[in-house]
Parts: sequence; structure tokens; C-alpha cells
Amino acid sequence: MVWGCGEHIPVENDDPTIPSKHDFGEEQFIPGPYYYDNGIQTFLLQSDRVISVLFDSTAANSQLQQVAVQFELLLFPGLERPAEVDWDTEKRRTSIWVVPEEALINDYYTIFPRTEDDASFFGWHPLVRKSFPSYADQELVSRYLIDDRFLGFTSPEVSREVIEQWNGINGVETINERTVADTVEFTMRITGDSQRQTIEMANDYHRSQYFQFALPDFIVMEFND
Repeated sequence: MVWGCGEHIPVENDDPTIPSKHDFGEEQFIPGPYYYDNGIQTFLLQSDRVISVLFDSTAANSQLQQVAVQFELLLFPGLERPAEVDWDTEKRRTSIWVVPEEALINDYYTIFPRTEDDASFFGWHPLVRKSFPSYADQELVSRYLIDDRFLGFTSPEVSREVIEQWNGINGVETINERTVADTVEFTMRITGDSQRQTIEMANDYHRSQYFQFALPDFIVMEFND
């Protein structure tokens, strides 16, 4: 299995916190959204049982375990996108959760709200920022987790001022920027001002006049067993 953050990063197979595909039980998949993979529409399947949850970085593993017990969720605390130290001013961490077989993922959006408006309506756990469904590819080989980040690639000829104006219109903020060859790569995050989901926002950026392409900053799990 490979655990990655934007890129695929190998993980030791003897790590007991790493699930196999069998740990997810009898999942059901429904047709999910598409995203643009280098300009090609790539369709995903949405799982009915696995979610990724965005936590405040102050949450300790013991607190995450308490939340899991409280809501009867299976938690894999070793599988996380850690909070960045250098350039992420609002620290958060993303972890994977498995919803009980008898429950629906939509039920857990009332516990782990997708937006701040959801939170004010339903009430929520104080350590949770947002939650997201998980997806699989058409062959059910890889699982794609998302949080509130996506990647946008543009030409150096497009000014940073133009990018920030476009971000402001869409409720997005830039959290990292780097130049690779003749392309500028932006890591961006959806703020509380936007109701759009990550994949939808990435698709909108891909179709905009300012970006060559854009896609969610997927956390990828690939199962070898």
C-alpha cells in the first residue's frame, strides 16, 4: 500500500496502523464526481462508508480516539496529512475514518459538518473543521481522500495579483507557491466563505482562463494486497 500527499510516498508494510482493503468491510460504491486529470475527465466512485475528517492540529491522538469511540467510528490515526509547520498559518490535520455498516455517510455530516453553516445548524465536535467523502477509481484499486486543498498550475505570465483577485472571488486562499520549469504551482485552500466542495472548485479553476490545469490535492492510498 502507498500513502501519499499529492505524491505517492511509500509506507512500511508492517506498520499496524495501515489498513488493508479488507479493513473497510463491505463497502458500497455509487457513481461519484469527475475531475480533470491533465485535461481528461476522470470519473470516481464514491464510498458509502469511508470519510476523511479535517481536525484542528491541537487534537491529540487520544482525543481522536475518544471521538471515534463516541460516534462508533473506526479510526486509523497513523494515516494523516500532518499540519504544516512552515507555511500553513492555520494548522489542521486530516485523518481517515470508517463509518459503521448500518450507518450512512450523510448521517456523519451532521457530526462532522462540511461547512461552517452546517456546523451552526447541526452542532459539531469542537476539534473538527470539516469532513469529506472518499472516492475510489473505477477498478477499485486506489482510494482518493480529499480535504479542503487543491492544486492549480499556471504560467509565470499570469501575475500573482490576478491570481489573488480570482481567489477572492471564489473564496480561496493561497497557502504555498513554487515554480517548476515554466509552470507555477499553487497549493490553495477553500475558506469558509465558499460553499463549493474541493473537487468542484478544482474543476472550476481548471476551466478558468488563468490556469493551465487544476486538480484536488488528493491523498492517495493504493492497496497491494
